[in-house]
Amino acid sequence: MKNKWALIILIIIILAAVFAPLISPFSYEEQNLDRVLMGPNFINFMGTDSLGRDLYSRIVFGSRVSLLVGLFTSIIALIIGVFWGSVSGYVGGRVDNFFMRFFDILQSVPTLVLMILMTVFWSRFKVFEQAHLQSIFEVVMSLSIITWIGIARVVRAQVIEIKAQPYIDAAVALGVKPIGIVLKHILPNILGSLIVLLSFQVPSNIMLESFLSFLGLGLQPPYSSWGVLANEGWRSLRSAPHLIVFPGFVLFITMLCLNYIGDGLRDYLDPKSEIKNF
Repeated sequence: MKNKWALIILIIIILAAVFAPLISPFSYEEQNLDRVLMGPNFINFMGTDSLGRDLYSRIVFGSRVSLLVGLFTSIIALIIGVFWGSVSGYVGGRVDNFFMRFFDILQSVPTLVLMILMTVFWSRFKVFEQAHLQSIFEVVMSLSIITWIGIARVVRAQVIEIKAQPYIDAAVALGVKPIGIVLKHILPNILGSLIVLLSFQVPSNIMLESFLSFLGLGLQPPYSSWGVLANEGWRSLRSAPHLIVFPGFVLFITMLCLNYIGDGLRDYLDPKSEIKNF
């Protein structure tokens, strides 16, 4: 039951992001200096920030960035992780040993340090003239690079397990090429695990994007994401606590729903599970 409620709430959040211009009474950048740092009221029911901008509108528009970054970075990381994990697990030998040592080196670097280094690195590539698109590009590339390693390890382990099955030996005996074996016989058998990995990776990447924006390395004002709003709210924690309470609550609910959905998918797609909770 809790998984169904989590799905319903998540759908509402996604619909709010899609139809943000229709359900927001104000623009995310519209300023009203006569209503600076106001608490929740009938006009701005989540209050306003230090420039008189409506917090509710900024949260709704910010959900677009946070959800899209979380989804796209997870998909990119999944593609990279599946590729390297499949190659490492199926080929084995020196190739597998090289990849595993490479994974160990990357994982030995603290995640925060690696995130900052990747963000600084990608900031040198000016792909977009618009500042907000450039910052989104930097965040997407940085998170994609640092989050695929865990996926690759899981895929590698499952590929090694499936490669030992008799039907794989039969496919090899029939002359099926390695790429055909991976695409037709191995990946379809780990599809359920990949879906579960994606469902858990999305909330993780949303949180990482929020953390980067909180540090000032993500999306820059006046454009908003949940991390940007949390950063702005932290500065006014004592004088205007609503600036961090509402974005933090929305982020918490989203993370909770995505994790419940991930748990439900794991139970539903696990062939060894006797109870289907989703």
